[in-house]
Amino acid sequence: MEQSGPIWIRNFIDPATGEQVEVRTEIPPLLTEVQILRLKERAKQNQMERAGWTKRRREYPLGRYLRCSNPNCNWSNLSGQVSIAENSTEHSKRPSAGKHYEYYVHLPRKRQAEGCFTSMPAEQIEDEIFCRLGQFLSDSDQLTAAIRAALISDPTEIQKLKEEQAELINATRNARRVMANALEVVFEQKGTAAAAIAQGKVDAQNRVIADTEARLIEVRNSLKVIDLPKDFPERFAQTMFRMVGMNGRIPMAWPIKAKKALLGLFFGGSKSTQFDRKGPHQHSDERGIFVTKIKRDGEAPFWRYEARGSIGDFAGALTRITALYDYESSETVKRQFTPEELTELASLASTFEGGGAA
Repeated sequence: MEQSGPIWIRNFIDPATGEQVEVRTEIPPLLTEVQILRLKERAKQNQMERAGWTKRRREYPLGRYLRCSNPNCNWSNLSGQVSIAENSTEHSKRPSAGKHYEYYVHLPRKRQAEGCFTSMPAEQIEDEIFCRLGQFLSDSDQLTAAIRAALISDPTEIQKLKEEQAELINATRNARRVMANALEVVFEQKGTAAAAIAQGKVDAQNRVIADTEARLIEVRNSLKVIDLPKDFPERFAQTMFRMVGMNGRIPMAWPIKAKKALLGLFFGGSKSTQFDRKGPHQHSDERGIFVTKIKRDGEAPFWRYEARGSIGDFAGALTRITALYDYESSETVKRQFTPEELTELASLASTFEGGGAA
């Protein structure tokens, strides 16, 4: 931080006088003023975090995304949990002297006998996922192509969207006016045939308003994409390539806040995947990190995972067998973003610009 520019200040003791001397050296700026400010804020936050490490509980950043791959348990989310070795004092109020083991646990009440597992080591899956995320996001060519394809730059298409937006707004106003008139008849002619006919109009207009407003949201999200800079795809790819560094392995050492932002970037928002629904009481399997434990005769068991996000998908395994690891590994960049996803992507990407993940 002190050597980021534009002036490097050093203090020395003058051996002749014993007084402190300040030496100011001008150097070419390595970072912008905004980046330097963020680095200083990050350093101050690190000091505060380290001071509280002895009292703070461990955080489990994958807890909002890590899920069992068994549909019979409704793709349950896994919970972070610490297990303490037997030499600890279970009921003591003092910190335990026993060794701590951190796991992501499949809660017993949600497990199904077939296809579910008990737990998996937290540190191993976290290092694996953040390393893979870094490698995935460092592939700038594929990301640039996918984002570029989602941008709207055709003037004709932009004009059509603006015209459709105006038509949808007018249609919503007209439907509300018709519904208001029908409601007056319902109240004034309650219990009559006229009231029943008016109630039918109210119900019909409610459906029209719901459909129109849903489409209006889609159009507005599409128009938001127009405001993105034309060089956003390249800027985003360059930022990711710089931030993940070392062949994508740097995110393994990022602070929790930056790791959570990275997960939000990949999965299209900070909302937990447990809230994704495919139907009533039925979770969706479109987002999340789906894990299963594989046991084969004569072989050591391993965990297979598949990460499904808004940017793309990748799969792999927690195993020390290189051939098995290579066999299970795969990744796919989604070639099409929705306007809403692209806008969210731009918002989250700003977190990493200017050294935000340092």
